[in-house]
Amino acid sequence: MIDTFPRKRSEEEIKDPYVLEFLGLKDEYSETDVEEALIRHLETFLLELGGDFTFVGRQRRLRVGDAWYRVDLLFFHRRLRRLVIDLKPGKFTHADAGQMHLYLNYAREHWTMPGENPPWASSYARRRMRP
Repeated sequence: MIDTFPRKRSEEEIKDPYVLEFLGLKDEYSETDVEEALIRHLETFLLELGGDFTFVGRQRRLRVGDAWYRVDLLFFHRRLRRLVIDLKPGKFTHADAGQMHLYLNYAREHWTMPGENPPWASSYARRRMRP
């Protein structure tokens, strides 16, 4: 099969920053407020992401050792052939970086299908990290 799509880097293909005004949130909002609003406006949000995104799941559970975690929102980018994990809004902290790496490593090992690229993480804090 011939690939007719030009190759792009992840940084070029995944839009940054996101404009989320269509959610109608007040000046202060919680992570749960953002997540619930995104689910209510899923089509608009997917278009805001920039195309080729599909919704995979919300609050996807994963277990590491004896601890359970939940990935807020999980998407798949068709052209990049990779899972995209969206994390919480707000200031990006060292704890967020650790959590993101945990999720990326788990997703790479347990959720990535043969032929897919390694997962990518995105944050509403408008800062991304790769594994």
